[in-house]
Amino acid sequence: MKKFLSLVLALVMTMSLFTISAGATEYKDLTDKDKIQYPEAVAVLNKLGIITGYEDGSFNPTGSLTRGAAAKIIVSLMIGSDAASSLTVSVAPYTDVPVTNTFAAYISYCKTAGYISGYSDGTFRPATELTGYAFAKMLLGALGYKSDVEKFTGDGWTMNVASVGSVAGLFKGISSFSGNTAVTREVACQMALNTLKATEVEYKGNNISVTTGAANVSITDQNHTDVANSSGEDYYSGAIATQVSTMQFCEQHFPTLKLIDTATDNMMRLSNQWTYQGAVVGKYARTANVTFTASTKEAAVKTALSGLTWGTATVYINGSKQAATINTNAALAALTGNGVDVEVFTASSSSAVISRVVVVNSVLAKVTSVNTSKSEITVKTVATAGTFGPSAISLTTDVGYSKFVKNDYVVVTPYTSNPSTTALTAAYSVDSIVAATKVTGNATAKSTSDKTVTVAGTAYKQAANVDTANTVTDIAVSTSKTATLYLDSYGYFLQATGASDTDVNVMMIQSKYSALNADNEIVTMAKGVNSAGTTVSIQVNDASITNASKGNVVKYTKNGDGYDLAVEMKGDGTTSVDATDATYIHVVAGSSTSDFASSASKIPSTSNYFASDVVFVFGNSTTNPSVYTAVKKVAENVDYTYITNSDGDVTAVFVNTANSNSATASADVLFVNGTSTGTSTDNGTTYYAYNAYVDGAAQASFSSKNDLDGANGFYLVSGKDSTTGYYTLNGTTSYSANTGDYATVVNQMFTAIVNSRYATIGGTEYDLKDATIVDTRPGVSDANKVDSVDELVAGMTVSVMYDADNFKASYVYVTGDATAYAMNTATKTTNGLTITVTPSVTTATYGTAVTYTVTVTGSSDATGANDTITIGDLTNLTGATALTSSGTPANCTVTGSSLVIKVTADSTTTTGTFTVSGTATANAITPTITYAVGA
Repeated sequence: MKKFLSLVLALVMTMSLFTISAGATEYKDLTDKDKIQYPEAVAVLNKLGIITGYEDGSFNPTGSLTRGAAAKIIVSLMIGSDAASSLTVSVAPYTDVPVTNTFAAYISYCKTAGYISGYSDGTFRPATELTGYAFAKMLLGALGYKSDVEKFTGDGWTMNVASVGSVAGLFKGISSFSGNTAVTREVACQMALNTLKATEVEYKGNNISVTTGAANVSITDQNHTDVANSSGEDYYSGAIATQVSTMQFCEQHFPTLKLIDTATDNMMRLSNQWTYQGAVVGKYARTANVTFTASTKEAAVKTALSGLTWGTATVYINGSKQAATINTNAALAALTGNGVDVEVFTASSSSAVISRVVVVNSVLAKVTSVNTSKSEITVKTVATAGTFGPSAISLTTDVGYSKFVKNDYVVVTPYTSNPSTTALTAAYSVDSIVAATKVTGNATAKSTSDKTVTVAGTAYKQAANVDTANTVTDIAVSTSKTATLYLDSYGYFLQATGASDTDVNVMMIQSKYSALNADNEIVTMAKGVNSAGTTVSIQVNDASITNASKGNVVKYTKNGDGYDLAVEMKGDGTTSVDATDATYIHVVAGSSTSDFASSASKIPSTSNYFASDVVFVFGNSTTNPSVYTAVKKVAENVDYTYITNSDGDVTAVFVNTANSNSATASADVLFVNGTSTGTSTDNGTTYYAYNAYVDGAAQASFSSKNDLDGANGFYLVSGKDSTTGYYTLNGTTSYSANTGDYATVVNQMFTAIVNSRYATIGGTEYDLKDATIVDTRPGVSDANKVDSVDELVAGMTVSVMYDADNFKASYVYVTGDATAYAMNTATKTTNGLTITVTPSVTTATYGTAVTYTVTVTGSSDATGANDTITIGDLTNLTGATALTSSGTPANCTVTGSSLVIKVTADSTTTTGTFTVSGTATANAITPTITYAVGA
């Protein structure tokens, strides 16, 4: 009976942490798991099925639980959620729980079963949050502690719970536990995990109650003792002495849950590894005895290690075991550095001898590409000045894929299992990626001796793994200079740049006029539009007055009370002047090839794509500037100046011509997914139900007598029956417009995201910055629907409504999943040889990695030397490369569309295995084998 009640209480306590959801969310899929302070606890309880996330995929670690919600979960656990939801109640279980309360039936059930009790005033207080001590009291009951014996009721009950709970280990690993306040969800998980590891108790002795008249005397001679474990099996194995003789909670209720504390993580930290039913739940690093994150001198190391002694310590650098061990404070100090995480471990929590040192380096990197089809990102690291470098290398990983886009700066922590490695190479894997903290402001001071720079009033120290090209020495101290720092998680800067001037900008002059300054002096002013598209007025220094002509594009630089103007491009069209800052300002002299349409995604003949917030300014010596926040057409033989940012993206274009205009995509057109969702008949006429959309909004009910037979597309409505509500479409062929206000394309394949603004669809680059993404695929749940550009997968079929002039999309309708294309095999026996061609997969969607293996076996004939074997139809692998894996013939090349293998000798055993790797296109592959006799 004790065991049954213990299990019930355990379920009550732990499961009541969460609202019942329609479907469980695994720990790895929790959307906010990076905010969880106790990941080990949450992950283990999730694996046991004790907790799940909310329906939206979140965990909400700092949220709390009400008593009413706990009652619902208790009932659902005891009788199942279906039965629980059908419970009714006719009498209020408590004075503050009327029968109309959402939780009334659940609370009534629990009260009747004796699982819960109310307050002395007859209330239950269903909306009240549970305190930490209240939750601990419940967990102690699950372990077998008796509330009356341990005095968990009445005055001073919290002190008794705190005392017994501390001895039982319920508060281990919790920082700043506050038992008198509401318990958070993540703290409750840690307490529940501690309960799983805690020893169960039972009571022996006498409890005598004597009643004489109105008097009652109770004599208790009971003490709790540990429950014995006679199985000889323990949930735990590792460095600490085991507790085989006693019964821990998990051993009784979750016998397949196991823990070993001598595992290691990617960085080779000593870690807890949990398994359940033979499957690994996860590895969770043990807290180091001592941690350093800054450059530390030997004397400070000695102080920090007080109480520990040196053994022969193995050193691991980002997972790589080093050949040399260390055993001195000086050797440890040499491993420290600003932003370098150095962790010191003893063999176990009961040991004081240092046996392991783990060094973790992090480096700055930039996201260079996002592969939606593979859910991967590629980052390129900066060259670092620390011992962990100095090469800049590219790494591809799925870690952090969903959080970042191209050109984001990130802090990467890589690892490798290769021994004696200290320099970062492409062979490393990625352990974690976090966004780099960006700091901008005036650089007002710096010190090259202690490697510190002061930006926006705050001093920052340089990281050991700083970008070698952008250190403290590269920062110019000036009130007119803007410095940009990228910081690691410890606040040290990994890169420092000072490329832009806060008081320097580019503008197109609109007018020049005189005005009085603060000293009542007459000065010359210039009014114009700057590269942000904003109208500004500045005081012009006398030497630059002639440059302030209408239509001129000028770079203006603060000098004293006014500005100096440098002409980049003249407004009268007579002269184009080379940019004074060729890094960010680029002048194009108009020619027959310098023009581009409003559908362009970049400057012609360059790799400079338009930024998502690009500004176009049109004007000249006779026309005031006009500003547009979209890409506009630039005609032939027109001069223009474009401005780029540090990433090379175009932020502004100044065009020496009059206004440019283009239409905005808009039309009252239906998009209909042509796959009917059902039919109905009215007066002998069959009507087809469809998923239909107007301006991206789904229509609640749309039926038409037009049978579209699966033809997705854009349709005009020619009529609607006011009686039946059924529509008539203007034909059964998708309506297409290629001129005017809008255009449409239907059933095109989405292939890739180009940058933050553009994506390639059906071979054409579209501007998707402001596009609405609508997923019309039948049968796809709301949770799995695509609703943003980043969620589009290469190979998906989409239909687009866009501006015919500039290819700016209004709506992108997702109509189909990526198509799987056949990857076929081939075999041929000829001239004594057998050739087989086998793919790594039988089907592949666009962008999927595919490897073809070609195997040659047998013996060449008497004239086999210089014969060739050609494997055709391999060009449908993008980026196909051939590798000679083993054996002869040795010559193996990809020529045009084929893999060509050359036989090297007559009458010779010829065995070889070759591979061709690439990514699938939107085509099936059917290899051909051709044998040609050589000369």
